[in-house]
Amino acid sequence: MVEDFVPASYSLVPSPDGDALLLVAMGDAWGLPAHPCSSAGDVNRRIREAFGIDVTVATSFGEVLDGHSHVYLLAHQNHGTGGELPRSARWVERKELETLLFVDPEQRKLAEEWFAMGAGHDQAALSPAAWAGEDWFAEASAWMTEAAARASLSVTGPVEQFMCSPYSVTMRIPTSAGFAYFKAAPPEFAYEPVLVSAVAEWFPQHTPRVLEIDQDRAWLLTLGLEPFHQIEPTLQHVELYERMVRVYARMQRETAGKVETLLAMGVPDRRPDTLPSLLEELLQDEVSLLYAGDGALTRDEHARLLDFVPVFREQCARLAGFHLPDTLQNVDFWRDNIAVTTDGFVFLDWAESVISSPIHSMNMVLRDFVIHDVRDKEELHRRLFEAYFSEWADHEPMERLQEAYQLSQSGSVLCRALSWRDSTASLGEPRRHAYLRPAVAANTRRLLEFADIS
Repeated sequence: MVEDFVPASYSLVPSPDGDALLLVAMGDAWGLPAHPCSSAGDVNRRIREAFGIDVTVATSFGEVLDGHSHVYLLAHQNHGTGGELPRSARWVERKELETLLFVDPEQRKLAEEWFAMGAGHDQAALSPAAWAGEDWFAEASAWMTEAAARASLSVTGPVEQFMCSPYSVTMRIPTSAGFAYFKAAPPEFAYEPVLVSAVAEWFPQHTPRVLEIDQDRAWLLTLGLEPFHQIEPTLQHVELYERMVRVYARMQRETAGKVETLLAMGVPDRRPDTLPSLLEELLQDEVSLLYAGDGALTRDEHARLLDFVPVFREQCARLAGFHLPDTLQNVDFWRDNIAVTTDGFVFLDWAESVISSPIHSMNMVLRDFVIHDVRDKEELHRRLFEAYFSEWADHEPMERLQEAYQLSQSGSVLCRALSWRDSTASLGEPRRHAYLRPAVAANTRRLLEFADIS
């Protein structure tokens, strides 16, 4: 029976020997297993229940655009089968592809490419990320179990892969104290485990409990936060949101005296005087910006951004002249990364952290209202702006802070573009990644808003 849903992802599942690919019957045709979800945990569970195959996601093979939505292509590792496949599925070798009718000719091309790359035998051929390696899941699972025991927790069930993306993999393991969550970072964010460990020491009330880190492998194990809820972008939640941004600002103030320590951990330096050279370097990265494909910068856009560099350098110099200390800043600081517990606010996901002027911090929060076109966004904007910047009023009067905020917006956009470049560093062929690959160019393109009014 064919399920009736709009696919959010497709799976590329190798046979146990790696010589074949799993296909499912769709009427008189064949196709890749499709799912109404895209998170690794949900997809893995569906494959196990439908086909009796124990899998994890090794990496994203790409994305397919379908109108205004996108569908992920997930490349799996096969950890064993529980018996015969159902009649609606079969293992197909490469030589058989031409003999089969595919529900979508594009899926035949994807299958051909998967075979050509030898992905059935070596998922690492698809991605430089460590977690694409054959033995990685077993090694990480063993470390999680041992680390939980060292933290005096009893493990009560198996390791489950939770999420997998080009920029991290998350797994969890049930323990006597609830779920413990594991995160592995790529080289671009390898500082995250040691940073989270330090932030947990400095601000234990506002950080998940760190059970253990492996700095060499960029592994982090923290205790879960059940139960918690998240802030919604509504006036009903605005007082909670105001309290949260004030707490974050106070944390930042305390990190102002720890900048050298944070830089030594590997946290990227995005202080105002570093940004002009980083923009110049980014504009030289034609692989990220000028590749052949939809979403790339045009040559005209690229030229306009090159002309903007001197203006940007002047803006950064002016921003550096304000009496504001450099602090820790999470480039991905917004409500989705904040847990509200009975004890207060817990700040999650510090991967995209940098050292910068704190004035950049509110750009992601306030842009959230524009992206999602929330109601009352002007009032929300005003109240959160005042709440956050009131914590810096002893450094500069509010009028000057407003001026600094306007000056900081182009630098905030650059920080976001650089963060996306790090996040997509492990992506393969640009043509396959129709959704994620243009992210660097799309964020860099936003700088044109400032170039055109300068």
